[in-house]
Amino acid sequence: MKPPWPKSCKKKSENYWEAYLYMEIIIVQGMACLGKSTLCKQLEEDLPNCKHFSLDEYKENMWDKFGFDSVAQREYQSKLARELFYKDINEAVRKALYDYILIDYTFSEKYWDELLNNLTNWDERAKTIYLKPADLQEHRKIWEIRSRDFSVRHAGHGATHYHDGAGSDYVNKYDTKVFNVMPVTKQTLEISISFNPYARNVPYSSIIDFIKDSREGDFLPKDSPCVGRKNKLR
Repeated sequence: MKPPWPKSCKKKSENYWEAYLYMEIIIVQGMACLGKSTLCKQLEEDLPNCKHFSLDEYKENMWDKFGFDSVAQREYQSKLARELFYKDINEAVRKALYDYILIDYTFSEKYWDELLNNLTNWDERAKTIYLKPADLQEHRKIWEIRSRDFSVRHAGHGATHYHDGAGSDYVNKYDTKVFNVMPVTKQTLEISISFNPYARNVPYSSIIDFIKDSREGDFLPKDSPCVGRKNKLR
């Protein structure tokens, strides 16, 4: 996917290239119930011109709109949600709409190919904040509680049937193979999450520093008419 290249690199187009060049893409990845969405919401408030894309929200909106009566229907709707999710992110990147783009999802092993294909569109500039449990047994206890706490979790997750806010016949299980997630970008900040009480082993200020840390390399695509003008953009 290519950005809509300006016909020239005159003054009026340099603002676009500056925005495109310095845009930050941050993937917040990790197992369920580790606080990915909570962290993203906090970052969205604190980072200027920041947009949070949550795949769970796309799936939940799809389920609320159509409902489903089998795991196959749920998975098909989830597939459509992922397509829309990536479409919206790629458009935001192509048009340089935001200074910071947060991408929030588990990205388990079966979805790595999708993620890697889209990383190509993002010029390999993406960074990963990788959340992992400090203790799997403690995490399992939290997951088993939260997976059925529909005051904090959408009732469509793991359900066989879902309509009008109510799900039934749940089939989701705690399976470490399902949650086999590993960061896929070169720049990665790993954060261990503890429970009782909930705590990160990396302070929030260090997360901000990691996100804002200047990147090396020129992220202008090779066929951009503005290649070679990076130093003049700032």
